[in-house]
Amino acid sequence: MNETVNAAIKQKFGAFVRSHLWWKQFRELVIKCIVNNLERGLAIASEEGRYQ
Repeated sequence: MNETVNAAIKQKFGAFVRSHLWWKQFRELVIKCIVNNLERGLAIASEEGRYQ
């Protein structure tokens, strides 16, 4: 499951980080994960809305 999520994030946002400082790299990865989760949540919510 983890590798699937990593592959999806890499495909969508790129396989590298642009930041040079470690804490900015970490922040960039966290933001990518949050955006990915929001997009998935919205997609699931819209799918559920169609079937109700």
